[in-house]
Amino acid sequence: MLHELKLKQKYCDFVCYGAKTFEVRLNDRNFQVSDLVHFVAVDSLGFPIEHKINGYLYCITYVLSDFCGLAENYFAFGISFLDCIYECKSYEQTGFLACHNCKG
Repeated sequence: MLHELKLKQKYCDFVCYGAKTFEVRLNDRNFQVSDLVHFVAVDSLGFPIEHKINGYLYCITYVLSDFCGLAENYFAFGISFLDCIYECKSYEQTGFLACHNCKG
């Protein structure tokens, strides 16, 4: 399943460069390991902005829920850059950069 999630601009570079490999979110979508995530960069008011993260896909690698350190109905999930599943088709064909360093 593909989830489109807003991500504040201040976190986008950290995710793109692999320093931030997790998210904590309200569990309102039944997120599962191997689901795909498309982040949409937003400004501090929640309006979409241009950022290279908008073109990438990430894969959920781990899900942590029902943990005493998380608020009720919240969970944490690990993310990783998606390995190329499009056989390096171009951005124009898929709408996404197929893998983190994909040249299309």
